[in-house]
Amino acid sequence: MYRPLFTIPVFIATVLLVIHSWLFRGRRNTILFWGGGYIFAFAREFMYQNMIVAYTFSGVSLKLFNVPLTIPMGWLFEAYTSLYLAQFFIGADLTTTTVGNLRISARDYGKRVLPIIALACVITSTVTCAIENVATRMHWWQSEAGGEGINPGWILGHMFTVFWLLTLLMYLTHKPLRLHRNLLYVLLALGFTFVVETGGPTNHGSWGYLVMAAYFAALFMWRQLLVFFLVVIALNVVLLTGFGFLWESVAALAHVQQITVQLAWTMTAMMFYGAYLLWTQRSEHPVRPTHLL
Repeated sequence: MYRPLFTIPVFIATVLLVIHSWLFRGRRNTILFWGGGYIFAFAREFMYQNMIVAYTFSGVSLKLFNVPLTIPMGWLFEAYTSLYLAQFFIGADLTTTTVGNLRISARDYGKRVLPIIALACVITSTVTCAIENVATRMHWWQSEAGGEGINPGWILGHMFTVFWLLTLLMYLTHKPLRLHRNLLYVLLALGFTFVVETGGPTNHGSWGYLVMAAYFAALFMWRQLLVFFLVVIALNVVLLTGFGFLWESVAALAHVQQITVQLAWTMTAMMFYGAYLLWTQRSEHPVRPTHLL
């Protein structure tokens, strides 16, 4: 009954984002970002609906290979909104990220571009809270574990996905930002995701451990990449899953559900991480960006 009250505004907002992209990023970048991004996001959902099956879509009937045709646009909604806000907050544009060079160096990429993507992922965490709380209750999709509440792990999953998606899309749309190591990172990130989501390296033999080791080694290509991983994975996943007694104790003292305490921790960690990125990056860029990334 109430589903159109949510789906129609989302559709309108997505159309407005595409128009915004066309007006301020140009025709070429809009086609590459939204066209290429749709293909990448569709491939991601294809894997999750046909190989991993961590959740199922129950509110959409128009599907291709078990993937609802509207869902990839949802990922681009998150990615585009988050990237624009991150760029706006930091004040970054293409000129300042490349320092005026025709092609960015690996050092400058880690110093000037990765923090923008990381901040975009922090913004994604807040978007995720809104989307997942509505989607599960409106039965747009359902976790295989059941229930209608949001899981903190979903927030981190969204951040991880938007990180590699934006890395790939910025490589595709901006020649000055192209580094071959970015493609290597995305490939390893996808391999890492597949191994983790399908039971861990023990289920895949030696090649599973090799993929995991290669991904961890790739994190040391840039300091900001390593920091992002530590904040998203180590500070949240390990702490949330490995110290259940801690969350139970805090929840009992606060007289709230354990999931509420875990969500509060995750969002607080993201808030401080976002503040750190803003504090260290605003001086690297002018306040008013002139060319959108």
